[in-house]
Amino acid sequence: MKTKTIFFYILVVIYSLFIILLFLKVIPITIDKYSLVLLFGFIGISLLPFVDKLKIENVLEINRLKNKIEEVKLKQYLGEVIKTNSGDIYIFDEDGKHKLPDQQTASFLRSSKGEILVSKSDLHLMKSSNPIESVLNANIINWHGHIFVLLNNKKYHVPSWGYIADWGKVPNDAKPIDDLQIRLYSTAR
Repeated sequence: MKTKTIFFYILVVIYSLFIILLFLKVIPITIDKYSLVLLFGFIGISLLPFVDKLKIENVLEINRLKNKIEEVKLKQYLGEVIKTNSGDIYIFDEDGKHKLPDQQTASFLRSSKGEILVSKSDLHLMKSSNPIESVLNANIINWHGHIFVLLNNKKYHVPSWGYIADWGKVPNDAKPIDDLQIRLYSTAR
């Protein structure tokens, strides 16, 4: 069990024993109704750090709400290249986080936001998926003058010949394909 859970149960037992002993008059203290309200208020406030355990007839389920908030928080990273403090680079999509092999692949896949720094806790919430192939080793195809790079059997549009040059390739490296062949690859971007 977690330390927080153990501490919660210890507090509940202490408060329960105190209230039972108080009502059985073992503890010689007389409490009026205003003091009793203050006592229960104090107990309630001291248990607030443990509110994630609270369920009220399945109407208020804070754990479920926290999970939904985390899901929404992760949606902001969809389609983005993300980076950790330790320098690991990933791209996050519907399938999960994909480890990127090199900086050239990250530069090609990133959006206008650049590489987004994420915390280890956010990264841990993302499920892992297959690593992405490197653009340096990927096949390049030419379909009616449109250049695509194939990464993990998906086609990514190359908006500029500058990328091709940065990867140490020349325009002749792009293999021409026809309309039927281009349909064999799903579009990633």
